[in-house]
Amino acid sequence: SGGNGNTFSYYASVGLQQQEGILKESQLDRYSGKLKMNQTGWDGRLKIDYNLSGSRTENLRPNINATISDMLGLNPTFNAFQNSQFSFLPEGRINPLLRNDLFSDEATNNRILASIAPSVEIVNGLTYKLNIGVDYSQTSRYIQNRAISLAQFDQLGSLTSIAVENTNQLIENTLNYSFAINKH
Repeated sequence: SGGNGNTFSYYASVGLQQQEGILKESQLDRYSGKLKMNQTGWDGRLKIDYNLSGSRTENLRPNINATISDMLGLNPTFNAFQNSQFSFLPEGRINPLLRNDLFSDEATNNRILASIAPSVEIVNGLTYKLNIGVDYSQTSRYIQNRAISLAQFDQLGSLTSIAVENTNQLIENTLNYSFAINKH
């Protein structure tokens, strides 16, 4: 949506993306929003631009390398279940469906981008502009392998927790002078 006036205009949007992966237990969900505003004053000599956008990304991933390796090594006629239980595989391998139940990798990212950019025309053709911006991102990731003990396969459980924060800032000053040259 948006609005427009002589001295003020705005634009706002929201978004949602839900993408299911090709393997079980894989999913990407993204939520986003944006707000952009422009304001003018002093007979058009002062302009202020505001921008704000935010997003949240939730990502669920399977153990792709091990699961695909397990699947490619299987006989395509192999029965994945026996008596409502995961089938045992020959040669100490693990059933890919069981591996999906034992492994999880969940990551969540929150990000905010914001900027304000006022500019003023000091004299005809000479404009000063200040641009201030910030980019903040926070990610949490949890990778879990659940413990299992089968006749042919033992795996200890593990949990890895990763947290990352990142902030970038921008302060930019520009002075522009524009003029026309008449060619004869």
